[in-house]
Amino acid sequence: MRHSLIGLSGLLLAASCSTLQAHGLDYDYLDVAAVEQQSDSSSPDLDGYNLDFSYSIGSHFFLKLAFDNVSTDNQPVIGNSMVSREKSKSFGFGYRSHITESLDFVADYTKQDYKFTQSTNTGSGLVTSRFNDSGDTTRIGLRGLLLDKFEWDVLGVRKTVDDLDIDDTGYEVALRYRLHSDLSIGASYEDVADNQQTGINLRYTF
Repeated sequence: MRHSLIGLSGLLLAASCSTLQAHGLDYDYLDVAAVEQQSDSSSPDLDGYNLDFSYSIGSHFFLKLAFDNVSTDNQPVIGNSMVSREKSKSFGFGYRSHITESLDFVADYTKQDYKFTQSTNTGSGLVTSRFNDSGDTTRIGLRGLLLDKFEWDVLGVRKTVDDLDIDDTGYEVALRYRLHSDLSIGASYEDVADNQQTGINLRYTF
C-alpha cells in the first residue's frame, strides 16, 4: 500500500494547481483506491486495490459496479510460505434523495461474487486451493458537501457471505477533497464486525 500512497500523493501535487469549480453531489464517477484490510483475529493483513464505478439512471437511481483485489505477502507457516488472495465482483443499484442542495439520503444494494485463493510453497512444490462464494452488501446513510470542496459519506453497512455463513453489520465513513470539478482525492474507513478496511482513493467524475 505504501507505493500506492506515494503514487496518489504525486497525483495530488500535480493536480493541486487546477482551478476548483463548485458543483453539487454527483453519482457518475470512477473511483480507484489503494486499500488495506485488517482483522481483529489472527488473520494476516491484506493489501490491494478497489475499482468502483457509478452511473446515474434518472434523477434518483444509479448503477453500481465494483472489482476488489487484495492479497497477503508471503506468510511463514510451519517452515512453508503461504500467499492468500481475495477477489470480488459487485453489481447492484442505488437510490438517492435530496434533503438539501448539499445533503443526500443514499441507499444501495449490491451482489458479490468472491474468489478465494491460497497458494502454499512446501519446498517440494506449489499447492494451490481455490474457493468460490457469493453474498451481498447493503449501505444506507448520508452523503454531503461542505464548503464546495469537501465531500463526505456516513453509511451503515450490512454484509453477508453465503457459504461462510457471515452476516455482519458495521459502518463506513469517507472524506474527499475536490482538486478540480471532476477530480477528488480522499480517504475511507470501514468497520464491519472484526474486519476493518482503510482506503486512499482517487475519484474521477464524468
